[in-house]
Amino acid sequence: MDDVEHLRERIRQIDENILRLVAERLEVARTVGRAKRVTGEPLRDYDVERRVLDRAGELATRLDLPTDTVRTVMRSLIAASRAEQERVSYSTYSGEAGHIAVVGGRGKMGRWFVDFLENQGHRVSVIEAGDDLRRPPTPRSPCWRRRPRPFPASSPRLPPPGSPAWCATSPA
Repeated sequence: MDDVEHLRERIRQIDENILRLVAERLEVARTVGRAKRVTGEPLRDYDVERRVLDRAGELATRLDLPTDTVRTVMRSLIAASRAEQERVSYSTYSGEAGHIAVVGGRGKMGRWFVDFLENQGHRVSVIEAGDDLRRPPTPRSPCWRRRPRPFPASSPRLPPPGSPAWCATSPA
């Protein structure tokens, strides 16, 4: 049993080292994002992402690792790096956080816009046809989200009753 515990402790140490390297990678990604903002380069470069995945596949083969697993890990790291670059590149708003509504925020572009605004520190509500203005979302309503944030009923920015409702939903 001592051997198993010793091996588990070694795995915990390896996991900690891996996570430290992930943190370092994300810090470098943030620096790259700031540099891209200065130079005006687009945040996403599909060719670079492809080269990263190709290198990872080659390394997986040399290390006798499952290529699919390695590519999945690298795709996750690329996505996290891209998210960090977006956060530092777009997070230039220096005003006060507000409560913003996104009309059509459940579609693909709407979800991106909701995420973008939330990354800026804003509270975001989504409005869709058929949402009910007169009551806040409940866990059973189509507007429900794990972190419900209904627009206050007294807000002057609400559309009149009978029009599409403000909803605290954005995609999970």
